[in-house]
Amino acid sequence: QAAATLARFDPGFFDSNKAAFDVFVRDVCNPDSTDSDFPFARHKDLFDGHSWASGLFQQGNGKGQESSSESANSYYGAYLYGLGTANPDLYRFAHLMLTMEIQSAQTYWHMPNDNIYDNLFASNRMVGNIGALDVTASTWFGSELEYVHGINMMPLSPVTAALFDSQYVQTQYPVLATRLPPPLPTNQQQCSANPVCRNLGMIGLCCPTADGNLLACCDAIGQMQDEWKSLI
Repeated sequence: QAAATLARFDPGFFDSNKAAFDVFVRDVCNPDSTDSDFPFARHKDLFDGHSWASGLFQQGNGKGQESSSESANSYYGAYLYGLGTANPDLYRFAHLMLTMEIQSAQTYWHMPNDNIYDNLFASNRMVGNIGALDVTASTWFGSELEYVHGINMMPLSPVTAALFDSQYVQTQYPVLATRLPPPLPTNQQQCSANPVCRNLGMIGLCCPTADGNLLACCDAIGQMQDEWKSLI
């Protein structure tokens, strides 16, 4: 996506580095089956419809893929690159790969009901990892709901709206809402109750503001940052 943006807004820089950008695209979304340097659609499983992140790497459950959103965004980036370089063969091929990836993610990762998985498993509303021989509701770094759903949301981009349709989000949000911290008492929402906000001379509501935004100066933000740092 970054290279496609450069092709559009900084053609001079892009043209001088196009050969290197082309290599990245061919490595991920190569439409040419006769290419002697890179395989055709390296990660895509045309039978299952989605990609495999681990390729031929042997694991106990065979091939595997965790983040369906990352794979969708990779094909979205290739699609934009094809548009930005006026390469119809690439953007049509990338569009096909992207469409298959989205449909597969919505079928095998998103669980609005128990049509595919049993009701207890489907209650998570999101698959964490899919292997060739199994499926889990966990990630490599934890099984908390926000980890499982978050890794299948990021990165957020324009294609996210196609990947997450509103009907699914309506079933997904109530599950994730159970992981939201309880609202702070009214007195702790005041800017004056949070030292960083207070030192900045802020007054009124900061944590959150009247329109629901939690400002960076809030104590709760620091606590969340410490929690994420502990995962690194």
